[in-house]
Amino acid sequence: MPTPNPLAPVKGAGTTLWVYNGQGDAY
Repeated sequence: MPTPNPLAPVKGAGTTLWVYNGQGDAY
C-alpha cells in the first residue's frame, strides 16, 4: 500500500520502500 506516512521522512528512495518500513529507514 503506497500510502504516504507522515512519520517517515522522504529520503529520496522508493516511496514504497520507506512506507513499507514505516520508520523512514529506506534501503
